[in-house]
Amino acid sequence: MTSLRRRLLLGLGAGLAVCVGGAGFVFDARLGAVLEADFDAELARQGRAVAQSLVAVIRPELQEELNRLGARALTEPAEPGPRARLRAALKAGVRLELAETARRWGAYEPGPGAEYFLVRRGGAEVARSPSLPARHPALDVAAPGALDRTLPDGRPGRVVALPPVAVPLEPERFNEALGRLFPEGLGDVLEARVVVARGRAPLDERVAGLRQAFLGLLGALALAVLLAVAWAVRRGLRPLEDLRRRVEALARAGAGARLDPRGLPAELGPLAEALDRALVAWGAALERESRVSAHVAHELRTPVAELRAAADLAQARPGDPEALGLLAAQAGQIAAQMERIVGAVLRAARAGATAGRPARIAVRPSLERALAERTARAAARGLTLVLAGESLEASADPEAFETVLGVLLDNALAHAPGPGRVTAAVEGRASRVRVAVRNAAPGLVPADLGHLGEPFWRKDAARSGAGEHLGLGLALAASLARSAGLTLGFALEDGDLVATLEAPAAPAMRA
Repeated sequence: MTSLRRRLLLGLGAGLAVCVGGAGFVFDARLGAVLEADFDAELARQGRAVAQSLVAVIRPELQEELNRLGARALTEPAEPGPRARLRAALKAGVRLELAETARRWGAYEPGPGAEYFLVRRGGAEVARSPSLPARHPALDVAAPGALDRTLPDGRPGRVVALPPVAVPLEPERFNEALGRLFPEGLGDVLEARVVVARGRAPLDERVAGLRQAFLGLLGALALAVLLAVAWAVRRGLRPLEDLRRRVEALARAGAGARLDPRGLPAELGPLAEALDRALVAWGAALERESRVSAHVAHELRTPVAELRAAADLAQARPGDPEALGLLAAQAGQIAAQMERIVGAVLRAARAGATAGRPARIAVRPSLERALAERTARAAARGLTLVLAGESLEASADPEAFETVLGVLLDNALAHAPGPGRVTAAVEGRASRVRVAVRNAAPGLVPADLGHLGEPFWRKDAARSGAGEHLGLGLALAASLARSAGLTLGFALEDGDLVATLEAPAAPAMRA
């Protein structure tokens, strides 16, 4: 048998593992991206520090020539020739240099853990760090951005290429005039591209340390949550254990005990109430069975005693043909009586079986057939059968409906005093069809109505021929009516017994 607690724990544990694993994966990826971005930002700051150390220096021997070309370009701004010659002269006469302080940066000196930078103008190298003895493919990056590369000394590293940066011109007096002449800028003359690189070991170590700490925290959190889930499941299933103890207490209490749903959660309350209703129904069924068994034993005592008396008489007169003939006749009568008792009990027991599927029943024609089958018996007892009412259709199991209806008619014919009449009427009430069978019952009182339908109940003063009737007909009808969804009722009206059978009305037929 599968444990509900185990299923809950496994399901919640699996869900928790998926959630924690997914959260850990996302956090790990995000952690690596954030730390890498911080690492790249720091590397970019170093690159900008290198760019800020750059200056554009005009060669002294070309300053006079640049002054002349600049003056002519200013006096003839509409002519493209002077500006083009000035650009060419600047490109040839201006060189980019690092400030003296930048040359003493220790981080860029050769040695273990060295960092690197490379400065280019256009495609030409302008400057490089002392740690970079020659141009290396690791720093040969054209587009701005950050990427992983293998450094010149073989270490894994990060390389950051900055966007082009403008380099100020020395002497500064040339900057204002060149700004007026070339508002679009002098990208190929006074712009530099800086690439910096460093080993990524510090980044990897930081990521690994934080990842290890996070995994430890995640494991501790998962363990705490699992313990909390196990405690919550155990506590949540405690009402089921309480319900089990209550049911076991019912078994010890014996018949008639009820299941009290008070104190149970709202989810278990309906279950407890349904179980209590089932216990009540089972108890009632057992009580009925016990009562039927007692009645059967009581009914069989008389024929058994008669059979024994006849046998004693035959033994007392051995060889007497008359005694043997009397014994045989009495034995046959007693066997027939016992057969009727057993058969009636079996029919009453089978009446509780599940009824068939409902179908449309024309009630008045069914009643007409039932009355026609009983006309001769009614005449023999001096009774007149009367049919009244409407032509209606009911929805019920036809066999169960006609069987119950026949029992009611038979009961009326068996117990109505003659001369008299038995009336069967059909009428519609809301969404139901009602058949009422009426007969005179001078001996019945209102207190007797509750016993009608009980197995073996008879009131001899109200029923003629009590020895021929076992009191099981109405019990069979009541059981069969319940299983078929029919309603059987009894009432006394002006000294008449009115037995009613109700069934749902058949839905109207579409035109």
